[in-house]
Amino acid sequence: MRHRHAIVGSRLLSLLALAVASASSFGITWCHDYSYYRATEFVRGKGKDLNNLSTVSLKSRLLGLGYRRVAALKPGDGFRFAKGDVVVIGDWAEGQEEDHSAFVTDNAGHMDHLLQKFNSSGVAYKYEDLDKVYDPVMQSLLVRRDWTIQDFHTKKRILNGQELDSPYTTKTFQVYRRDLDPNTVVGVWVLSQPRRAPKRFAPRTDSDNVPICTLKESDLAKGEFTYERVVTPPGGTFTFKVEFTPPPSVIIEGEQVALGAKLTVTPGTQELLGDEMMIFVGGNGKKPETKTHTVYVDTRDLRLTVGLWNSPKSTSKVTNEKGEWVPYNPPTQATLFFNWMEFDPDGFVATRDVMVSHSYFERIQYHYVRKEMTLQEAAALKYPD
Repeated sequence: MRHRHAIVGSRLLSLLALAVASASSFGITWCHDYSYYRATEFVRGKGKDLNNLSTVSLKSRLLGLGYRRVAALKPGDGFRFAKGDVVVIGDWAEGQEEDHSAFVTDNAGHMDHLLQKFNSSGVAYKYEDLDKVYDPVMQSLLVRRDWTIQDFHTKKRILNGQELDSPYTTKTFQVYRRDLDPNTVVGVWVLSQPRRAPKRFAPRTDSDNVPICTLKESDLAKGEFTYERVVTPPGGTFTFKVEFTPPPSVIIEGEQVALGAKLTVTPGTQELLGDEMMIFVGGNGKKPETKTHTVYVDTRDLRLTVGLWNSPKSTSKVTNEKGEWVPYNPPTQATLFFNWMEFDPDGFVATRDVMVSHSYFERIQYHYVRKEMTLQEAAALKYPD
């Protein structure tokens, strides 16, 4: 069973941070907050103060400002930068964590970027105070100025007086540039109210025919819920926690989307528990018409599966890419990254679904309908702030 485009991080991405474009507007916390502030200052003459932006949120916000990706630079590649460019370091498409960003201050490619204070991750600062905060461990102000790509690749990091190699030596540098006209007409996919799937999948029940897990509307909105059930074997009552990224309410065609899921159980166990969750994107690729009807399915395998099948005793098996039968042990957490598919009027219909299903509740459908508007209107709809 191959799940293309699914990337499992070594540490958990904040699922709720991926679900929303930003958090509160009370300071600059991450490098992406700083890059976005500088980009809005460049475009509008005044910086926009948002904090806790994820990489996906940063790129989505940049699209609303008229930015698009113009280059993906490997080590040694040459490129002519322009003032106002934003650089995202790393590339999920190549299996690299997108863990840093910078703002280009001139046509020579000099960049300013923010590194959090060592051992003080998550502290928000006023933009005007950033140049006053000194990190004694890394022996630098928080904002590093006038760096070049060469600096990112080769500059040593100072940690308690010890020199460490750069973490960006082999990373891809994605370059985003503002060259989209705000009056460009774009496709916008708008989410209708989440609903139970039309073909009802009955939730699993206990011995008294009572559903083990029943979702509420608030669960759909926040993407998190817990439930208990008795497991035999190994026997006993276990509390299961389910987290998933609620799909965005507005998606501009071509922008990156991140959908994540995580399952945990308390108390922990290595026995076969059997819980599974899947997120599937599709519904509107057009297959050839049959004698009876036309079938619409997505032409790509855009799905993500997580599970609590973490047992060496597992007898469930699937076929891997080599055609071999292997134990079925999906990860307990993963994130699916993909660019929202372009609309093809000859091969697609203007609706699309994101389906979320779990072993113990019926399938949930997030249904999107396509509209057309200018990029400026789309950005105002997606980000009314």
